[in-house]
Amino acid sequence: MPFADRPDARIWWDQSGTGDPILLIMGHAYGAGMWHRTVPGLAASYRVIRFDNRGVGRSSDPPGPYSVQLMAADALAVLDAASAASAHVYGVSLGGAIALQLALDHPGRVRSLILGCTAASAGGVPRGALLTRARSLLPAAALNRMAWKLLYGPGTPDSRRAEDQQIVRRTRCSSRGRRGQLTGAAGFDVTGRLAEIRIPTLVMHGARDRIVPAASARRLADGIAGARLVIFPDAGHAYITDVTQAANQEVLHFLAVASAWMTDEEALASELPPIRRLSVDVQAVHQRSVRRDYAEYACYGQGHRGAGRHGAVGPRDHQP
Repeated sequence: MPFADRPDARIWWDQSGTGDPILLIMGHAYGAGMWHRTVPGLAASYRVIRFDNRGVGRSSDPPGPYSVQLMAADALAVLDAASAASAHVYGVSLGGAIALQLALDHPGRVRSLILGCTAASAGGVPRGALLTRARSLLPAAALNRMAWKLLYGPGTPDSRRAEDQQIVRRTRCSSRGRRGQLTGAAGFDVTGRLAEIRIPTLVMHGARDRIVPAASARRLADGIAGARLVIFPDAGHAYITDVTQAANQEVLHFLAVASAWMTDEEALASELPPIRRLSVDVQAVHQRSVRRDYAEYACYGQGHRGAGRHGAVGPRDHQP
């Protein structure tokens, strides 16, 4: 099994598929296995890299706390071990916080961001405090019963919930690991740094999320220039289970646009030297065109409501 070696831990990872790399980062107390509904659709077109955060699954559980910055460094080590110079990064819940931190600490390694059911600060998740604390204290059976009620949208069949819980029961998660993640995440807050993120960003959230309020997603999207916000009306915190097909379609559409945007930006930076004034002018015109194409994608969708950035008509949240 492949591991990324860190000074105090070994981080398990694996990969599937071929193409541009995308790094998947799971949330608190869950292992990489919880991406089981997401990986098959992505691996058909992308090189999917996933890993167990420290404290969970096949990764080490050293003494905590595990700060979000520390876990972002673990994610970076996985990219290094996978020989991925850069990658699209998709994180959910605590994994979204780790993805944000990775993009801020190492902007050259992150091509685009997908942030699911997450927030820019630990203070933005008051409704999740009970479940999060309980995860560090309660036995697994009690946690599964609580998760069954709180994580999902009301219309999600019991069979899908049961499939998730089977994976949870098979995943090792020590009490030290759960506490390490919980206590380390408590001080997370990058609200004041969101404007530093200048890459394509997709923010997704369930309107019925009882762990992280949907208002946190709106604040995230408002703070990141050009971010696209998607709210799934009938989904809860575990929207990747509640509305798997819709979420995967959003991700694939976003990645296609973001990949094209990055390809053009990289070409402009490396293949069009400003030998003559005319070439510089052509480069500038094309660059504006590429940015406009991405901006149009960020605003696309049906059922938009409210006002967009700068008060213009044409809001940025989409309810499929």
